[in-house]
Amino acid sequence: MDKDKLKRPPRQTKGPWNGLGFANKGLWVEAVHELKDRTPHGVWVQAGPDHDLIMGTLLFHPDAIQKIGCGIRRFSTRWNPTEMGAGVCFWFERWDASKEDFGLGHCFAGKPVPLRLRLHSALRYAINPTKRVWFDTQFDDLGFAVCEISGKVLERKDANADHKHPMTFVALADNWCAMSGVTPENAIYRPDGFFALADDHLNQSWVAYHVANVTYRILDSRVNSQLGARAPEEHR
Repeated sequence: MDKDKLKRPPRQTKGPWNGLGFANKGLWVEAVHELKDRTPHGVWVQAGPDHDLIMGTLLFHPDAIQKIGCGIRRFSTRWNPTEMGAGVCFWFERWDASKEDFGLGHCFAGKPVPLRLRLHSALRYAINPTKRVWFDTQFDDLGFAVCEISGKVLERKDANADHKHPMTFVALADNWCAMSGVTPENAIYRPDGFFALADDHLNQSWVAYHVANVTYRILDSRVNSQLGARAPEEHR
């Protein structure tokens, strides 16, 4: 009957979109496109439910870790010319003022960043300052250092600081998490689109533990990339 134009409740399907507050994928996709259509080009979305929706959607991008980088400050829309013609897409600005677009199709087809990877990204960010201090002391007066594996003399641009086995980054991170009670499921992150722990005391505890137990080595960045591609995560 046409009085049954009464709206039926949306069909419920299980999926990661449930974590964004949607009953099914179709409602999620529709909400994101509606937001894109009503966001004026060049007007930044910096806080509130719209920001949370786009931030949550970006987490499904296959390159989410790299896209988010130092943290997302705000979002907007703009025309994006491509080989197939121009179209409207979301753009974001990071906290370092760098800007980049991201494709919604990649997000809708993807999976959210695994919780363990998200936690490890936050822990990697926390140790960057002390890692940089160590790295900067490894070069001679002419700006060269030696790769521990190949023996090649490296310029700064070609060198990486690598965790030396067996106390790899993952081993240290897992040990500290076990001692501190932090898990991928209970970790709380800063609310600014940033893979960083919200609790400063936990950050300080992790950095202190890491400094006390890490042994770094200088590697040729190409050697480091090859090792990383071949090794399981726990050996990196």
